[in-house]
Parts: sequence; C-alpha cells; structure tokens
Amino acid sequence: MSRELTGAVGRRYLKETRYTREGLGEPRLSYPRGAPFKEYAEAKTRLPIRHQKAPPGADLWETLKRRRSLRQYQERYLTQEQLAVLVWATQGVTLA
Repeated sequence: MSRELTGAVGRRYLKETRYTREGLGEPRLSYPRGAPFKEYAEAKTRLPIRHQKAPPGADLWETLKRRRSLRQYQERYLTQEQLAVLVWATQGVTLA
C-alpha cells in the first residue's frame, strides 16, 4: 500500500473496502449508517400535510398544447393550508 493511503479517513475507507480476488466472498467491514432524516432542534412546529384528492385526469397532448408560462405575483404570503397543499403536490407520488 502506498504512503498516501495511510492517514486520512477517506483513504482508510478506500483501503478497507477495496475488492481483491482473494477477498471475494469474505464478510466485509460494516460502517454505521447515518440517520435517514435530519432533526432540527430549533424547529417550532410541524406543518400537517393531509392526503389530497387526486387531480382530475387530463390528456397529455392537450395539456402541453395549452401550456403557458404566465406569472402573476401578489404582495401576500401563502397560508399554511396553501403551503401544505403545495408541499404535498411536490412529493412526486403519482396515482397512475
């Protein structure tokens, strides 16, 4: 093993997880998994997100034909209900 591989954590990981022909089939070292979600101690409240009804189906080509990018901004904040619906809609789950 070369000298630059000794010392740094990343280099140690590369060294310890390197595959060799002789080592195939042997049990590997296991590293602890990180937490799946980050906890924020300073967070005040959680925003409840309720399951929404599925949007009505639409023809793809008709929708693309009518698509426009018009933006109108207002001088007010979203309500928590509007924000909850927006967050729910961006989660990427489709019912199709």
